[in-house]
Amino acid sequence: KAAHRQLKAVQRHNLKYNVTHADFVRIRLDEKIRTMVPVEFTGRCHGVTMREAMTQYGASGDYRSCARGDLAAFVELHIEQGPVLERSGCDIGVVSSIVALHGLELTVRGFAGHAGTTPMAGRRDPMVALAGIIARSTKEVEALGGGEVLTFGQVSTLPGSPNVIPFAARATVDARADCMEKVEHILALLREACREVCAMNGTLCELTDLYRKENVVLDERIRAMIARHAQEAGFSAMSLPSGAGHDSQIMADHMPTAMIFIPNTDGRSHCKEEHASPERLHKGACVLAQTLYELAK
Repeated sequence: KAAHRQLKAVQRHNLKYNVTHADFVRIRLDEKIRTMVPVEFTGRCHGVTMREAMTQYGASGDYRSCARGDLAAFVELHIEQGPVLERSGCDIGVVSSIVALHGLELTVRGFAGHAGTTPMAGRRDPMVALAGIIARSTKEVEALGGGEVLTFGQVSTLPGSPNVIPFAARATVDARADCMEKVEHILALLREACREVCAMNGTLCELTDLYRKENVVLDERIRAMIARHAQEAGFSAMSLPSGAGHDSQIMADHMPTAMIFIPNTDGRSHCKEEHASPERLHKGACVLAQTLYELAK
């Protein structure tokens, strides 16, 4: 009702064109933070690329002009974004490698119909098929036991109406493991689940590539420096792989690269509970400073 009143108020103004439709966004008041701009959008999830935004403002969008040849090494300090260091009681993580990952969009197509008048028997509901695919492939990846992970981060339906059986259902797929061979095995399990579930459901499915990155092994010499400086400072250290992508994954193609992890509270990340204590930040910064000092000699 409030949105309808606002639209009517806009229509009363003497505008050049008539307003017949308006989209409204939710504003979430989180942790007593109040804002005059939306912090959570609903609806269209596809934004503008950096290159497109630069072009709109008259910039070339060509990053090649930023390339430099005078960089000797790259060292990145980051929270672990997981629970391993904290559970181990360890101060410093020496990152051995960065995960291989493959992202896709999964689209399942069926037949639309009225939610109230279409009998359950005989429906070709793509959302039901998608749910079956997600449940089956997740269970199969859990059983692999080699550190493989599979995530369906976004799910949507078309037309997206509460009283309409959708004609299409979509989900993003993110498959990760310590090597691309394991990632390909995850996707093979997913494709087989798609084929069998859709055959039983009378639907069709399609997988479209979004992104793909090979795993990266970080520089052994700098990793040894990090471990030594942690030990000299009296900090406990352990080697571990990164399950998240990082800037280092890109920089490793151009120069010797390494990463330092510090523990973060409960391993929480990409959420409002993400936190690292000043003490942990201090230990990470000390090891980073000593490593950079040695590299700069």
